[in-house]
Amino acid sequence: MLAKVNLVAKQTIAVLIVFFSLEAYSECNFSTGSYIDELDNPSHILLIEVRVPKSSSYAKNLFKIYSSKTKHIPPNLKKKFKANIIVHHTFGECIYKATIRQSGDWKDHITLKNGQPTRSLDVKLKNGNILNAVGFKLLVPATRNGLNEVLASVILKDLGFIVPETFEVNTSINGVDSVMLFQEKSAKELLERNLKREGPIFEGDESLLWSYRDYERFELEPIATSRLVNDSWFEKGKNSQAIVLQSYAILQNAYLEYGYKNQKNKYEFSLFPNIIEDNKTINYHAALIAMNGKHGLRPHNRKFYYNALEDQFEPIYYDGDVNLLQSLDLSYWEKYDSIKSVLPRNPSINFIKLSQSLNSNGKLKENFLNRVTNLNQADKFFQNGITQFKENMNIFNTNQTIKLLSENFDESFIEPNYEWYQNFMDLKGVEQRIVTGIDFKDNYFRFSFQNKGFFEGTADNVSKLLTRNNLEEKKSVYIPVININSKKNEYKSMNIGSNFIRMSKGINVEIIEDQKTIKFVQSDPLDWVLIANGDLSFWNITFNGLEYVRGSTETTKQRFNDFGLTGCLTIYNSQINQSNFSANDGGCEDSINIINSFGKNITVIVKNAQADAIDADFSDLEFENLNIINAANDCFDVSGGSYIIKYGILKNCQDKAISVGEKSSLKVNEIIINDANIGVAAKDLSKVLVLQMEANNINICADVKRKKQEFGGAELIINDYKCSAKIDVDAESVFISGDL
Repeated sequence: MLAKVNLVAKQTIAVLIVFFSLEAYSECNFSTGSYIDELDNPSHILLIEVRVPKSSSYAKNLFKIYSSKTKHIPPNLKKKFKANIIVHHTFGECIYKATIRQSGDWKDHITLKNGQPTRSLDVKLKNGNILNAVGFKLLVPATRNGLNEVLASVILKDLGFIVPETFEVNTSINGVDSVMLFQEKSAKELLERNLKREGPIFEGDESLLWSYRDYERFELEPIATSRLVNDSWFEKGKNSQAIVLQSYAILQNAYLEYGYKNQKNKYEFSLFPNIIEDNKTINYHAALIAMNGKHGLRPHNRKFYYNALEDQFEPIYYDGDVNLLQSLDLSYWEKYDSIKSVLPRNPSINFIKLSQSLNSNGKLKENFLNRVTNLNQADKFFQNGITQFKENMNIFNTNQTIKLLSENFDESFIEPNYEWYQNFMDLKGVEQRIVTGIDFKDNYFRFSFQNKGFFEGTADNVSKLLTRNNLEEKKSVYIPVININSKKNEYKSMNIGSNFIRMSKGINVEIIEDQKTIKFVQSDPLDWVLIANGDLSFWNITFNGLEYVRGSTETTKQRFNDFGLTGCLTIYNSQINQSNFSANDGGCEDSINIINSFGKNITVIVKNAQADAIDADFSDLEFENLNIINAANDCFDVSGGSYIIKYGILKNCQDKAISVGEKSSLKVNEIIINDANIGVAAKDLSKVLVLQMEANNINICADVKRKKQEFGGAELIINDYKCSAKIDVDAESVFISGDL
């Protein structure tokens, strides 16, 4: 959207700039703000070089793993080593400090090529990022079926699923050259890339499957449950802890149900943390079956993101071991009678149609070719793979075998029953405590055990239990007795046309449907409203709040509540063409929060915001008119999307009038800013174009910088502006003024 300006112009335009020397961000020999588009494209990475200072210790570790007598890689040999990572781009180089260790469970993650050993690695960068990833794997391609994994990732991303960034890349690891698969790890950067708010990530716990004492592979699978991956999010505060514990309880019961069915009926794929009718889960299962990726449907390979806004688990693709060149192997499913355990019904007709339209504009092929090293080989693979996938998906629409098998699915829910679980542990001699409850107290957590005992601990104890199945240095598992519907007692809900509305119990609502008008009124400053999954075009929505007085505990309060909401009025996954919104007062972090939505000709009026007046995330929005008066933080804050402001008046913004971050683009036609700390802030690989700006009583006209490790510098162009204050630009970023 922003005009291209050549590098010479970027280097020679004279402006009043204050440069900050940021040592932590000086790892590249180029300005990241000058290459925002290129840094988002893996084809611009020529080589990833890994240098390990203690190379002899690193080599000895590899030899110990290779010569160990076990088939799997002993966990105690996955030692961490300090390393330097040099990324060679087509336009420059970056050097990062990192830690690395052996990746993978099995010894296929170590290979010999021309007598030289190559190994899969887990990499954690201490500074900087590669395509926004801070943690990632460099995998021996054969462990993921090479090009199959790359093509599967771009297909699933196009179909709307959460997928890690995956691409082939040339590497040199301590002088050994090879092509590896780059795959980002399950962390907040993965969620940001897939347009999701940070939240709990879970995966199947493998600690009992093949490296636990002397048990045979999968001997203990019925009692293998799940674990929390991103414990750092859990540790952020009470609200994130409440969300994790609520969602973890539901997922654990799904794994418990799977374990019970598995030991009785050998349902090796039957795992449904959401209701059986959930379209997204069924569609995901169908896509992996069509890719011959049943490996990724096994419960120990499953990963989930809990979407608090929808109160649903979303699958995260991981290790499908797919084969996109093979026709669908119905004989496998018929022989083991297993498809009924993963597809209780056929995928939706719309999803099948979407799969048949893949690459209709050539974009999918472009994305794939940007992620491979041998274009000639990849072009043929793409044509064959995409054709076969479409044929396999179409079977669900025509083949009666699938439908007949699906009719036999056992939908009965197994209530938590610890007797069979305990009996199984006793039979196998597994020493593991069952924690049945975790309750918040004033300054501690109370753990309840199956044997009626109790333990009082800290948030760190909870974190270790959820992530490592460890409590007080003893093997323990959390399988709670829960009421899945308990949170439903804390809110009320309703539907207006296609729009689903959930709100706190204190909200009063007045609806005039024939005039397309809704008015919400708080009875408490923290009351909230969520409108989701519909069409609000041409509606007029008003939110009248109560004045909020900050308390002494405000500094420890999280931005979101225990429903994951930051807004007094939240618009989620909706169409909002020619919609009008207004909000007054209220004690929420955002007066109006718009997420994963799109629309044009939008008018917004906000007065007396407790923190941010308007906050938009992962959206595509065009604002016809903005009018904001009094915001205790930012007046207009956007991230992860594409935005346009045609005209706006922003007054008394205590921090930033306009804040743009996390790889967003913003075009402003005309803006008037009165009384703010910062006029326009462009951050973290964002592009901002302001055609006309007038700013009065401002401390900083513009602030252009890199703020977060997983991003880079920003680009800000202001064509015509009236502002006498200073402009701050860090060494990573670009600021341009004057007529273009």
